[in-house]
Amino acid sequence: MEAYRYLGLAPFCPFSEVKSRYKELQKKHHPDRHASSPEDLKKANALSARINAAYQLIEAWEEAKRSHR
Repeated sequence: MEAYRYLGLAPFCPFSEVKSRYKELQKKHHPDRHASSPEDLKKANALSARINAAYQLIEAWEEAKRSHR
């Protein structure tokens, strides 16, 4: 459930919301948008990695739910 909170979503919301929020956050925090200084780039890389990890965790849960049906 922490992954949902990290993305700013309610736990177990529809996956379509997760996907939409993921795209929104990646667009906003993508490292290419913050390459003005090495420090900003480092922060953006770390944030982008955490966003990716949260999304991948939720995506794996969704796949597991589908495979158990």
